[in-house]
Amino acid sequence: MEVCKVNVIHNGIIENVTSIQIIANVRSVNRCLHFCRPILHQLFYCAIIYSRHNYKCELLKRNTERSSAYFVDGENNLMELLNCYPDRKSLRINNPPPLQYYLKETGEICVLEFYNATQLRGFYPIETLENVENLKSCIYACRLRYYSCICLAINYTMKKQCILLRKEPNYGIYNVEHWSIFGEMLFCEPGTLRDDFNFKSFSYITTKEINRSFRNKKKCSHYTQCKSIMFAAYLNSVQMTCILDKQNMKSSTLQPVKMQTVLGKSFEECIIMCYLLHPEKKCSAVKYFQILMKCYLLATHRNTTTPETSQAPFNVIYVNGCRKGSLYLHEIENYSMLVFGGTFISLQIGTLNRTFIIERRPTVDSIRSKIIFNHQKDSISDCFFSCYVITWKTGCNAIIYNPRTSLCTLLKHEASSLPITFAHHEDRLMFLLHLSLPWDVEVNSVLIPATHNVLFELCSENRARATVLKSAENKSRIAIGYVHLYRHMEVCKINIIHSRKVENVINFRTIWNIRSINKCMHFCQPLVRQSIYCAIEYSKENYKCVLLRSSSRRNVRFVGIDKHLIEVLECHPDRPGERKNNFAPLQFYFAETSEICVVEFYKSSLLSSFVPMETFENVEHVKSCIQTCRLRHRSFMCTAINYTMDKECNLFRKEWNATLYAVKPRSLFAEILVCEPGTLVDETFDF
Repeated sequence: MEVCKVNVIHNGIIENVTSIQIIANVRSVNRCLHFCRPILHQLFYCAIIYSRHNYKCELLKRNTERSSAYFVDGENNLMELLNCYPDRKSLRINNPPPLQYYLKETGEICVLEFYNATQLRGFYPIETLENVENLKSCIYACRLRYYSCICLAINYTMKKQCILLRKEPNYGIYNVEHWSIFGEMLFCEPGTLRDDFNFKSFSYITTKEINRSFRNKKKCSHYTQCKSIMFAAYLNSVQMTCILDKQNMKSSTLQPVKMQTVLGKSFEECIIMCYLLHPEKKCSAVKYFQILMKCYLLATHRNTTTPETSQAPFNVIYVNGCRKGSLYLHEIENYSMLVFGGTFISLQIGTLNRTFIIERRPTVDSIRSKIIFNHQKDSISDCFFSCYVITWKTGCNAIIYNPRTSLCTLLKHEASSLPITFAHHEDRLMFLLHLSLPWDVEVNSVLIPATHNVLFELCSENRARATVLKSAENKSRIAIGYVHLYRHMEVCKINIIHSRKVENVINFRTIWNIRSINKCMHFCQPLVRQSIYCAIEYSKENYKCVLLRSSSRRNVRFVGIDKHLIEVLECHPDRPGERKNNFAPLQFYFAETSEICVVEFYKSSLLSSFVPMETFENVEHVKSCIQTCRLRHRSFMCTAINYTMDKECNLFRKEWNATLYAVKPRSLFAEILVCEPGTLVDETFDF
C-alpha cells in the first residue's frame, strides 16, 4: 500500500552496482519492483533489470568495490527505486485483494483494487458514460478514452452508469454512488491472456484473507436468509443435476481449513470443480462472487446448527452430489416423499446479473407480512430490485406489484404455509423471493420449509409446455430464440414450436390484421411483465394473432405446420438509456429476399454492444448497406450498419460485453431489429 518514485533508464548504462538476486517467472515489471522494496528499506538503494522476453527479474544494489556496468537495451527495463511513502492505508485496509483483467483491445493486463469505503478522498470525476454493459467495459472506457496517467479509477453503478475519475490529492471527498463498485486502477502493463492466467490463476489463500473479504457482509435479518435452502440445479455443460444446499455459516467455522480460489470462472464451473475435488475431500462447498467472477473452494464440515445472526454469517453453497440428466428433487431416491407445493418462476434481473427464484401467492397470504413501504416502479423486475438491495437492512423478501398502477409494495413475509391454488388472472399477486443465484444458474426444483415443520417442493414452471416426444425428429421441432420487442425496448427469450400439440393452454384473445409475428408477440409483453405464461399462435395466411395462457383444465391444442406457436419466456430491457432519443424505427422492403426489415437509427455517437465485422467501399446508399448486411451474413450475425458520407458500409454483430464503439463522423448508424417475410404492400402497414 505504497506509492514509490522511480527512475526509468532507457538505452543507457548503469555503473557501480552489483547483482544480488535473480528471480525467474516474474510476469510484470511491477511485481519485480515489489522485490526491491525490502532492499531499499535496508540499503537505501535498489534497482531492477526486467526482461519480458524470459520473465526474468534481476535485483541490483550499490557496490563501489566490486561493481560492474549494466547496459540497457530496448528489450530490458531498468528502473531505480528511489523512495516510497504510504498510500491511504487506513482507507484501503479493509479492501478485498486486487483483481486483474486482461484487456484484449489494448493488449494489457490491468490490476484493480475495489473499495469497501463509500467516502474517498483524492478522486475527481472527469466523465460519466451511460448504459455501459458491464464492469469490464467501464475499465476499457477508462483506458481507451484517456491517457493512462489521467483516468485512474472507475465507479460502475447498477444502472450501468460508468463514472471515470482522475487522481487529484487536493480534491475533497468523493461520495461513491449507491449500489455501485468503485475500482482504482493500480497499474497496467503489456500482457496476454496467458499472463492473466499465470499471474494468479490458482492459489491457496489464508483464512484471514477470506474472512476479511466477508467482514463487511451484513447480518442475516429475515426468514429466507437465516435458513438452509436446498435446490436441484441443472448444469448444462456436463448434463448433470447437482443437489446444492445454500447455507449461512459463521466465519469461525472456516478457521481449521484451507481454501482455494479460482478466478475467471462461471458459477457452473465453480460447482463442477468442487464436485470433482469432492472424492479427495478437498472441497465440500463453494462461495462465489459473480461480479468479480471469483470462486472459493472450501473444504469444510457442514454447519448443522442455525447460525446466530449476531455473528454476521455469510452464505456458502454445499455440493451434496450430482446425478446424470435433468432431474427434480423428488426424482432422486432420498427425496422421493417430498410434498409437491406447485411451481416457481425464474426471474432474471439484468442490472444485478442475478436470477431470483420466486413463488406466486394470492394477495390474501400477505396478511402475515409486514409492509416496508410503497412506491412506483416501471416493472416487476424494478420492484424486486428495490426489495433485493435493501434486504440486509429491512428483511424484504416479498413484493406485491400492480402492473396497472405500477404500485410496488415491499414486504417482510414470515414463515410460509403450504401453497393453495389461486386464479392466474388476479390483478395483483404476492411474489415470494426464496433464492437469489448467479445469472446463468438453471434451477429445476427447490425445497421450501413451511410452518408445522413441513417441507414442500417447488418445481420450475415448465414454460415449454409442448408435449415432450421421444423421437429425434420431434425433438427438432422446438427451438429457443431471442427477439426484439422494439416498441418496449426489450429483448425476449422465446420457444418456437412447430407441428406439435400443446397441453393445458387456452385461447383468451384473438387479434386480426396483424402483419408480423413480432407485432403479435408484443401483445404478450404485459403478461410476461407480471411473470404470467403467455404464448402466441400466428397465421400469416389470414394475419390472425391468437394469445394463449395457461389453464388448470386439461386440454390439448394442436399446432399445424402452417402456423407458428411461440412461447414468450422472459424479457429484459435492451439499453433504453442509449436508445430513448432515437428516431422512430423505419421499415424497408427488400425484393431480393422478400423481407420487411424494421431498422432503428441511433442519435448517440458512442454505443455499447456492437463489434465491427466487415467494411465495404462505394456502397450506393444506406438501403444497399442494410441489404449487404442481410445477404453476406446470417441474420443472427450481422445486426447493425454504419453508413458514411463517403459511401463506406460497415457491418456489425451484437456482443453484449463489447467495448464502446465510436460512430464515424457524418454517418448513419442503424440496428436491424427484426426481419420477416413480407411484400411491398406490407411495407405500408404497421409491422
